[in-house]
Amino acid sequence: MGGGIFPHMKEPDYLVCLSTLSQYQIGSHATPTMLNPLMYKLSYFRFVETDGGRGYDRVRKTVIGKKHFKLTHFIPAFEYIFHLPHQ
Repeated sequence: MGGGIFPHMKEPDYLVCLSTLSQYQIGSHATPTMLNPLMYKLSYFRFVETDGGRGYDRVRKTVIGKKHFKLTHFIPAFEYIFHLPHQ
């Protein structure tokens, strides 16, 4: 992760130990540190609208951990370009 450049970022804060191995999780077992970064929010903003509200990530084969949140400093490009109402 970015710990080599930003020492305050600690990789263990992002990892979940479900068995003998630690792994990155984005679902219900994800750490708060994993669910709060801007990258997560930009990746999953309005994601639940694509599959009827489940929030299922087909690539990772899991339901995302944080489904509803607002972006406070960003306007999605498609809303800006097509003048759609902000959520």
